[in-house]
Amino acid sequence: MSVAGAAVGVAQAALDEAVAHAKTREGFGVSLARLGSVPEHLASCWTDIEMARSLTYRAAAASARDARANLHLSSMAKVGATEAAARVVDRSVQIMGRFGLVRGGKLERLYREARPMRIYEGSTEVIFDSLAKQLVKEAH
Repeated sequence: MSVAGAAVGVAQAALDEAVAHAKTREGFGVSLARLGSVPEHLASCWTDIEMARSLTYRAAAASARDARANLHLSSMAKVGATEAAARVVDRSVQIMGRFGLVRGGKLERLYREARPMRIYEGSTEVIFDSLAKQLVKEAH
């Protein structure tokens, strides 16, 4: 649960940086927030974060009731939130361009933090394997 929560936080921080940048930066005489695919990227990031946040909250509540019986939800929240964070940070870097990868900058740090989240406490692939086995077992 802690990894899922941290991933939601990383994703939210990255989106906050991208929105602030897109609102203040101009390209071709308009705000980046209104240019090309930037609005779609921002909306997609927001959607990813809210889906991850909702699943994380649901899994946390279920885990508080009975952690062992709801391990599948905790696993799904970890995978969903860390994969969402990776997408959001990547899109945020894309929106900010070179400003997103300035060494020592906030988004550059978030980019480095998001990647290992997909690995520790079980990589996405290992968790998917475990979830698939549980799903198939319970379907019989």
